[in-house]
Amino acid sequence: MPVEARPRTGRPHQIRAHLAAWAYPLAGDALYGGAPLEGLGRLGLHARSLALIHPTSQAALTFEAPYPPDFAAALQILSG
Repeated sequence: MPVEARPRTGRPHQIRAHLAAWAYPLAGDALYGGAPLEGLGRLGLHARSLALIHPTSQAALTFEAPYPPDFAAALQILSG
């Protein structure tokens, strides 16, 4: 089941720790109890977009990244 998270800070492990505490560890996250997912040989976490204010110009910037092929394939497996 894909989940969207919108953290307000960049604290290490924030998303991973919170989801595991709610009994929903990330796929492939052995540190927090996540089971491996077929076709995904890594942590099931991807930053799809990042938005920030540039520190000098104060311009609003947004960056987007498509899913990597292995991540997209794992999502297809999950969705049936």
